[in-house]
Amino acid sequence: KNQITSIPSKLFNTKVTDKKKFFEDKLNIKVFSKLEKMIGSSGRLLLRPSGTENLIRLLIEHEDAEKIEILSRYFYDNINKNTIV
Repeated sequence: KNQITSIPSKLFNTKVTDKKKFFEDKLNIKVFSKLEKMIGSSGRLLLRPSGTENLIRLLIEHEDAEKIEILSRYFYDNINKNTIV
């Protein structure tokens, strides 16, 4: 019998100046790539633009809830501040 295992997750919304520019920014690409390496196979990341607002949405899932906070802090501390509001 297959069972679904629930792991901690959190969705972060960030206002941006321009969604397209946010995703094209070299620093932001580098930061997200580093996040993927940091999370490894213990979790999952999803970064996407909002369809209706000038926001980007970052979903972090990880076995360790504290690691979610560490990863989100790394993301916000290192992204290009000129691309967010």
